[in-house]
Amino acid sequence: MRNSGVGISRDMSPLARDRCNRMLKLRWVLRNCYPNLDLNMRLHYDKLQINGRVFEWDAEDLVDRPQMQIRLEQVEGKHC
Repeated sequence: MRNSGVGISRDMSPLARDRCNRMLKLRWVLRNCYPNLDLNMRLHYDKLQINGRVFEWDAEDLVDRPQMQIRLEQVEGKHC
């Protein structure tokens, strides 16, 4: 399918797509607000891996399973 203009991506439920979009936004905020930090960030479906720690959304909480929870306002409320 090269050079056809057609792409194939994973099928996601609306909930998973929403969590993925929130992770993409979080990754963008972290990269732009803290450019000097050496963060190795990878998005895996609807989870974000930062320096080996996996974060995911649990309702309105950003969760680093199984260690701690971080309120969403702590991350999205502080823009550069």
